[in-house]
Formats: sequence, structure tokens, C-alpha cells
Amino acid sequence: MHRYAGVEVGGTTWVAAIAEDHPENILEKFEVDTTTPDETIGAVVDWLKERKFDSIGIASFGPVDLNKKSPTYGYITSTPKPKWGNTDVVGAFKRAFPDVPIGFDTDVNAPALYEVAYGGHGDISSAVYITVGTGVGVGVCTNGNAIHGFMHPEGGHIVVPPAPQDVKNGFKGVCPFHGDCIEGMVAAGSIAERTGVDRRDLANITDDDPVWDTIAHYLANLCVNVTFITSPDVIVIGGGIARRQKLFELIREKFVARVNKYGQQPPIEKCVKKKMDYLPHRLMCFSVLCHSHDMYRSSVIFGNCCMECFTKTPDTIC
Repeated sequence: MHRYAGVEVGGTTWVAAIAEDHPENILEKFEVDTTTPDETIGAVVDWLKERKFDSIGIASFGPVDLNKKSPTYGYITSTPKPKWGNTDVVGAFKRAFPDVPIGFDTDVNAPALYEVAYGGHGDISSAVYITVGTGVGVGVCTNGNAIHGFMHPEGGHIVVPPAPQDVKNGFKGVCPFHGDCIEGMVAAGSIAERTGVDRRDLANITDDDPVWDTIAHYLANLCVNVTFITSPDVIVIGGGIARRQKLFELIREKFVARVNKYGQQPPIEKCVKKKMDYLPHRLMCFSVLCHSHDMYRSSVIFGNCCMECFTKTPDTIC
């Protein structure tokens, strides 16, 4: 039996967990408020030092540096979160656990990896995970691997044609960097500004409010773009805003209309799904533990882990 440690680096809370053999077999969990890097990382490291495990998977809010050749690999980089800019997350864990393999990725790439391996979507090798809440994150897993380049995907900051209602009302978006990118047009702050409802009360907006049709326009276009660029087997939408059933129905309807029967194998209308099975923290625990599981497998077969191995039991690894 093997044990895996997972760490979710959240802007409000850090969550650490230990699982045995399977990411969903969680034995223990620990949470600590996100304060300063020294305090928060120190608390998680101290908790882990009292436990045994074979690998660590870390999923963090971004932006982060995922380039292993970079001198700042494993850092949270230019985040607007006070005190957390240029924080060496991976380095702190490497110093504490020098003999343990450590995986590091974004808090949306990790769920994308989880959806491929354990999401219950059948025999797939690729997935896109989109989270919609205070921001918009897009994680991409292709052929069993999370997509990295000079940085990680930032699909929430692409720009699509504006919704007719926004053109009519002159709404320009709320993203401080790009204004009318996807995040600027669908994140919680944009809904609050359009409706005049405090963002803490967005759940009280009725399903028949026209704002949901507008939000669906942008998210459907985002799904179309990632479909045509990455050709995923499945797109999974999660996050607080996306929990509204009416919104999801509108997204699928507009997604199918926008694709317009281009590419029908497999049926494109079955591509977009919603993640409602787990609370956000529980899904993230599964995701980072899945990543930790992958890191252990990779170390066992000398850094060349295939998805077939990733989804097998320890006794059947190739």
C-alpha cells in the first residue's frame, strides 16, 4: 500500500490531505487559513512531517511558474494577493522532504488530470476543466498530461464576441488587465455590476434574469474555442457560478448552436458536462492527490509514466 500527500494552495485556505492507494481514499485532512507564506507553508509542512507518504502533489492558484528549467520553477509569481508574490512554494517542500517526489501544477490543471483518470467519463485521454467563480480558470489535460508551455493555460483571459445585451448596455467588463476577456465578462464581479446585486447575494438572482443568458453566451464561446483548439474528450464546468442548473442548460444550448454540426464524432453535444458531485474542496483534494499518485508512479518507472499506468492499481503497473 502506498500513501500520497496532496496540498491545495488556496487564496483563502490551504488544504492538505493524505490518501492511501486511491485519491478518493482520504485518510486525513488538514486546513489552515492563508495568511503569510512563512506561517501557512510552515503549518502545512509541520502537519505533513508527522505523517508518512510516498509523494506530494501541489495545486496552486496562479500565476505560477511550471517551467522546470526556470530558476523560479514552483513559485507563485505575479499574483495580486498581498504578500504572496514571488513565493517559492515547491522549494519549501523540497527542503522539508528532499527524498520525496513532488508534483506542482495549477488548481485547474489538477482537476483536469483527475477528470481523465477518475472522473467517470469512460476511456478518455483528454479533458478540459473550467471553473467559474470570482475568476475563470481553464485547465487542460491532453494524452494524459497537463498542458504547459512558457506558462500554464490562461483560458479565462481570451476574448470572444460580446453578447448583444452587453453591446446594447455598453458593458465593458471588469478584468483589471483586459476588461472584456471571458473572466471580465462572467466572473462574480461582472454579474454583480450588471445586476446591482452584491456578489455575496448572487445566489438570490432568479433563473429568469436575462443576465444568465449573457453569461452563457461567453462560457459557450469559451467551450467552443477550447474544443476546436484542444479537441478534448470532455469539458467539465465547475465553480460557484456554474452550479446554477439553468446556466448550464443555456451553455450547452448555445455551445451546440455555435458548433453548428461541425464535427460529430463523438457527438459534440455530449462533450460539455457539469461537476456537481463534490464540494469544491473535496474535488480539489481528489485532484491534488491524483497528481501526487501520478508523481509516485512516475518515480517508480523512471519518470515516464503513462496514463495506462496512472489508472491501474499498484500491482498492475507496467
